[in-house]
Amino acid sequence: MRAYGLNKSLGCLFALALVYLNLESEPQGHLPCWGSRNYDPEILGELEDYGLICFSANGDGVYLTEEGRREARGILKYLQLELGPKIGADLRDIRYSDPELLAEEVAYGAGPLTMPEIVYALAGVKRSKNQGELPLVTTALSNPPAEYGRDPIDTRAFQLNVELVVPVSGNYYRSSRTCWRSIIVPAGFTFLDLHLIIQDVFCWQDSQPFGFLLTNNRKNLLIGERDVLGEIALPKTGKKRVEEAHASELRLSEVFPRTRFVTYRYGTKTDWTHSITFEAMERGVAKLGPQLLDGAGDAPPEWAQGPEDFEEFRNGLYESRRFIIRRLSKLGERGYAPFGFASVRKRLEQFEQDRARWQELLDEARSRAEEPPQQ
Repeated sequence: MRAYGLNKSLGCLFALALVYLNLESEPQGHLPCWGSRNYDPEILGELEDYGLICFSANGDGVYLTEEGRREARGILKYLQLELGPKIGADLRDIRYSDPELLAEEVAYGAGPLTMPEIVYALAGVKRSKNQGELPLVTTALSNPPAEYGRDPIDTRAFQLNVELVVPVSGNYYRSSRTCWRSIIVPAGFTFLDLHLIIQDVFCWQDSQPFGFLLTNNRKNLLIGERDVLGEIALPKTGKKRVEEAHASELRLSEVFPRTRFVTYRYGTKTDWTHSITFEAMERGVAKLGPQLLDGAGDAPPEWAQGPEDFEEFRNGLYESRRFIIRRLSKLGERGYAPFGFASVRKRLEQFEQDRARWQELLDEARSRAEEPPQQ
């Protein structure tokens, strides 16, 4: 990163923190602060593009949005933790200084620290290098219905890396755009659960057929729900024969960690194919449900038919930073959202609602199959 780019980013962070420190009051809605003449207009424009502030060009004031307030509080707490001890503050001073962050604020992306880092820092505990991040929010039912096919006794969870590589072509080059998510999934969950989790973390709408393919075993197993969707999206393979299995009946523990690589395809008219890699096994976190650990890159929108459509869409979306918020608002009505750690965590909270909707579809499909043929 070039120095001027770094300084510009730091200027935005510090300006956001200053806006919060100089709040005149905290009514409902947008929070008024100093007049905008106290700040660099270019930096204010950047912060407004990110949806963190609103400001008046004639200088009447700067206003924090709800998201801006949360981010500003996180930045201040981070600065207190980093700089406080160097100017004589102890942990008690830092712990009780405004802002006293709520756990949920950090869980949804307040500032540069994650919730576990905040907790350990305020407790004065140094974390070991091998200690992984803790999941932050409960996303699964404690007592799921038996028809969900899960194993409630299995306390293991699998850390999986899900990666989508999108080719990008130009006049003089050929490269790729990588979009990936690192997730934790309880071992007792089914492949239908995993499908819904992938839909959530890639911000898709679950409106197309899907399929998982295991090619490193004798069966060349294709996993999906043909009875509900009418077809299964088959990832590209040189294998001529495959054996099908129901995603709602096959548990992840029956495949992982013995198998460490699975291919997932979403859509039959498009070819959005993901590689799923087994990374590690976690214990004691399965009861919390699926979690997003990390990720990067926007996923293609639901309606994009291929890499060229996606590239054209991205160019139109990001060509003007001044209007990106307005464009994203309209795209949100169509179900598209760029990758954001906080937004994906919130979406994962709806995971069980999506699973309940799927159960209705499964029940309807089974009822149709059990109907006697008409004479």
